[in-house]
Amino acid sequence: MHIDVVLAVVGALGVVVAAISSTMRRLPLSEPLLGLLAGVLLGPQLLDALPIAPVTVEHGLFHELARILLAVSVMAVALMRLSEGARSCSSKVPTRGRVHCSGCRVPVVA
Repeated sequence: MHIDVVLAVVGALGVVVAAISSTMRRLPLSEPLLGLLAGVLLGPQLLDALPIAPVTVEHGLFHELARILLAVSVMAVALMRLSEGARSCSSKVPTRGRVHCSGCRVPVVA
């Protein structure tokens, strides 16, 4: 597998999604669906532009990429929940010059 080609295609797909994100919000087409369509189009079924081995042959890279994606997704959700909790807290208690949420002890920006 040519990892440079795969990374270039994924990067280009990310740039395309970022460039047309406002247009995609109005269309019934999501980012994962666009990725799936790009994979089918560039994969061995249609254009055979990406020389990707079957997952059963070479699965170490896909396993590591899935682990990284899962870690990034969990971190994103955790940070989103943390920021929502800090913004929506109604019981703000001053503590040593700072304002804290009494339930979660997260500093609240005044």
